[in-house]
Amino acid sequence: MRIDLAGATLDIWPLYLYHADVQTLNVAVTLKARCWLQTRDDRRLILRSLDTKQRVEVAHRSALPDDASWRLLKRIIEFFEGEGLNIVIQSDSPIGAGIAGSSALNVAACAAFARWQGRSLSPDKL
Repeated sequence: MRIDLAGATLDIWPLYLYHADVQTLNVAVTLKARCWLQTRDDRRLILRSLDTKQRVEVAHRSALPDDASWRLLKRIIEFFEGEGLNIVIQSDSPIGAGIAGSSALNVAACAAFARWQGRSLSPDKL
């Protein structure tokens, strides 16, 4: 994960175009985000967050809730056309800490879904 100690995201295009002489001080940390997928014998999706202790079970991805707790994972499931899965997510980053925990979880989930589909994605593609 990446922590912006100063300058926030001003090093990302196009933000640096609007601010003269900006600098960002970043540091990398070894906090991990994880996503586990287990196939099921039916089409149901069961989502579980080890961090929030929340659980959602639906018959089809179209029934996934669109609330803030599940929105990111819902989009990933829709993109990869996930079905018939138990999905467990966990992050070492404290929720709301502002250290890109959701971005790391996004990469972990995309990597898990790519493996589930038998695809090999480079870190750049993830």
